[in-house]
Amino acid sequence: MPNRASLSRSRGVRHHRIRSQPGLVPLAAASAGIGLGWALGHWGVGAELLAVGLLGFVLRRHLGQALKWSPGRGGSVPRALKLLGIGAGVGGAAAVVLHAWPPPIRAFSFARPSPLVALVVITCLGVGNALLEEVLWRVLVYRALIGAAVPGLLAASVQAVGFGLAHRSGLPGGLSGMIGAGAFGMLLGLLRLRGRTLWELVLIHAVVDAIIFFNVWQSWVLFGATRFAP
Repeated sequence: MPNRASLSRSRGVRHHRIRSQPGLVPLAAASAGIGLGWALGHWGVGAELLAVGLLGFVLRRHLGQALKWSPGRGGSVPRALKLLGIGAGVGGAAAVVLHAWPPPIRAFSFARPSPLVALVVITCLGVGNALLEEVLWRVLVYRALIGAAVPGLLAASVQAVGFGLAHRSGLPGGLSGMIGAGAFGMLLGLLRLRGRTLWELVLIHAVVDAIIFFNVWQSWVLFGATRFAP
């Protein structure tokens, strides 16, 4: 009977249909390092885009497959409600962390947005940020590790650590933000390991981000400044 590690490794490679390529490990590490530039070097979203471009070029076939719409498993409505529930639960926990350990106040010099404008902005930011981060961490970095025959659970753990560190200056930020983001990344990594599609993970992530951004907008309305800017 094969041991659990070898079973996890072979199952991961077969599940994602990626031929074992050991050379992908340093490439995944380099891309993750670039992605961490947002946190460690304050390079902005350009760091994540560069990392996505680097790994996306090498894994372009798998990225194209991941971006295709897939109905996933189970009924559409029950599955969507379950995913929304997960996102709402994690988003609520993130809001608690934001209020319990808020970063310094940062004022804005331009007008506060109206509810309609805020809704549009929050939706666009939530979906865009979720898609970018899911493509980088749960598709490219994760798949590169799986493709290099790294066991599935270890690959999920590695991408979760990187995702957590990348939120040092995120929302929420600091140590609590990194721990929370790392736990969230691990949850998404396990869902990915269990065969959830990119778009299912984006839905969960977008709900979480929308709740966080709503808290930022709410503080803006109440105080004329956001208490939660990184």
